[in-house]
Amino acid sequence: MKRMYILSACVLLTTAAGCSNQEENTSTEDKKVESNTASEIEQDPEALEIVENAIDTERNIESLFLHQEMIMKMEDDEEAPGDTIEEKLWIFPEEGENTHERREASMFGNPLEYMISDGEEILIYTEGDDTAHLYPAESDDEVEFADEASVMEERINTFDSRFVGEEKVNGYDTYHVALEQETESHEYWFEKDSYFTVRQVSTMTTADTTEINELNVLEFDLDPEYEEELFNFEEAVDEETELIRTDDQEG
Repeated sequence: MKRMYILSACVLLTTAAGCSNQEENTSTEDKKVESNTASEIEQDPEALEIVENAIDTERNIESLFLHQEMIMKMEDDEEAPGDTIEEKLWIFPEEGENTHERREASMFGNPLEYMISDGEEILIYTEGDDTAHLYPAESDDEVEFADEASVMEERINTFDSRFVGEEKVNGYDTYHVALEQETESHEYWFEKDSYFTVRQVSTMTTADTTEINELNVLEFDLDPEYEEELFNFEEAVDEETELIRTDDQEG
């Protein structure tokens, strides 16, 4: 997603559309917003303030390290293992250059997948393969961290909100907030100091199924130290792996 973060190791962050600043002349006290269906929603001022702080955090991220686990289930059954993705992510935007980004993902128990961009080329590699592929990076792409911020902003304008309480989650002290509609809900646990999302559970119900997407952040750093070896392609692949380079003109 982040920004639900349910992203494969072979997918770059999409460029987010620019968002204008919200006007600050609306009090959160007794605030009610009409949804697209013109029905009123009920908002908890304490929950709103927490989510708005989380939105600010998302929009001010400049670099990022994440170690996270994502579990996807098709029914509300705690005994079912679900499909699991474990991912590590490093992102370092650079002024005037492409973003340096590294993703390592173990998807559904399959071998580790790598996506590494050094700002000029992108490496795609699956651990154990005989070949790895290099593609030119798009020079005009920029990574912005507004995607999840925009999603949360839309949800607080269209979902009922409530502050659930303070909880210890994944080793972090958090604020627990729920955003709910009749057939859809999104629960967030925001780390108390940074307001960064360290757990999220989204539930979507239809007449036949209940889909649950669960995100757990095991570790994060909003100001990680840049390590050059993270973006060294030769370091990421096995010694006998062949690097196949695709030129701009191909394809």
